[in-house]
Amino acid sequence: MVEAIPEHNFKVEVRWLTKGGDPGRSCWCPVAEITLDHLRPSPAWEKQRAELQLAKECEAEIRKRLTDIHRFRWRVS
Repeated sequence: MVEAIPEHNFKVEVRWLTKGGDPGRSCWCPVAEITLDHLRPSPAWEKQRAELQLAKECEAEIRKRLTDIHRFRWRVS
């Protein structure tokens, strides 16, 4: 993991220079360390995950009720 940090910083610098960045100015923050804060999900991502979970639960409930309706109609007819 430690080897990846200088490699990442180099790629950012190359990207900056190839897109017309001024070599005399550094407009990026070099990564010095990776902590758990870098790996923690953002609040927006957490919200999307909660919405997805709710959608999955709703879909499961709809499928269950449709199956119940189908079984009820099968017994009645």
